[in-house]
Amino acid sequence: MSFITSVIALLLQWYVWGPLVIVLLYLTWRNYRSIDVIKNVESVLLTLEIPKTNDKSELAAEQMFASLHGILRDARELKANNGYQEHLSFEIASVGGRIQFYVWTPKSLQSFVEGQIYAQYPQVQIHKSEEDYVAHERHHSVVYTSEITLTDKEFLPIKTFQSFEVDPLAGITGTLAKLEDTDEEIWIQMLVRP
Repeated sequence: MSFITSVIALLLQWYVWGPLVIVLLYLTWRNYRSIDVIKNVESVLLTLEIPKTNDKSELAAEQMFASLHGILRDARELKANNGYQEHLSFEIASVGGRIQFYVWTPKSLQSFVEGQIYAQYPQVQIHKSEEDYVAHERHHSVVYTSEITLTDKEFLPIKTFQSFEVDPLAGITGTLAKLEDTDEEIWIQMLVRP
């Protein structure tokens, strides 16, 4: 019992909790500074109109994602930019019975991202979306969310097959196309950061 009381007495001393408070205040300040940097990033939502006769192989998507790794900043650039590494969001949405593909990107990377998409998919039409598909005022009685994460370490490759027998997106787009009611919506978002 005396050991517990001596530990509590030690923890109540200013030289023990003082440094902890200083460290917590510093981490809180750094977090708020990062939030301010992220809030001030101008972004754009691009709509991708993909022709139904798209005959590109899965290798084209793999090469596109590999080339988008070019947005990676080195340590010097990260330090100058308050530690902010840009990310992209690839989105598939089924709204009102229509399947749409979107890319959310910081405005500073818009031309780079468009160029990488056009390099692999020259027939795709890209235009700036006038409004976000999420911004519509809709009331849903049921909303489900989920998050998918990698099971292995992040530095391991995601691709484990040498070739695909079928299009990996066929199952997703097939499910989106079979929505029973046009009031139903599905949004799939994949955040990508090098």
